[in-house]
Amino acid sequence: MTSTPRILAAALGLAAACGASAATFQNGSFELNSLGSPTYADVTGAGVTGWTAVTPGFEWFAPATYGGAPGPLGLAADGSYAVDLAFVSSVGGGLSQTFDTTIGTEYAVSFAAGTSNFAGRSGTGLIIATVDSGATTFFAAVANASAPIAWSTYGFSFVATGTQTKLSFLNDQDGNSHFAFVDAVQVSAVPEPHEWAMMASGLALVGWIARRRRE
Repeated sequence: MTSTPRILAAALGLAAACGASAATFQNGSFELNSLGSPTYADVTGAGVTGWTAVTPGFEWFAPATYGGAPGPLGLAADGSYAVDLAFVSSVGGGLSQTFDTTIGTEYAVSFAAGTSNFAGRSGTGLIIATVDSGATTFFAAVANASAPIAWSTYGFSFVATGTQTKLSFLNDQDGNSHFAFVDAVQVSAVPEPHEWAMMASGLALVGWIARRRRE
């Protein structure tokens, strides 16, 4: 009986070790901030935890309460807040975050993108996702979408070339004609085949222990 807790701890430790390589990425839903949680804010520097504005900046807002509750833009893809990369009264905009990575490890990035034809916008938008390893990926937001926001999920992967990687989301369109919304950003390391095998072995061991304890 005394060996069971030790075996279980070892199995759980093995599973934790397999997941320990996940990137230290934060605030992908833009909820954490030092802006006082208003309905809307133009961000030209810091203020949204983990993220830094790319000139000229980005718009941070709560779709459900923008313009009064319930707001005309519907809901964020995750949580209460989202960002618009097409900076108001300007051309382009964006934001970036630098996070720890392991050289040679593949990482998966996913995010929600959307647009709207609210307030005379075209209903089209462009999301430019870049990583500093040199890969640049262009994502078109949902075209011809009417308010509220129509969200779709996009993704790509990259192999880290340094111990830190900068991820940026950019736009190069006129903010008076386009919305380019982003939300629900996630970054995670892609397990190597041997890590999958270790995780599977650990889970199988946990299942075996659970069955033995019920017998």
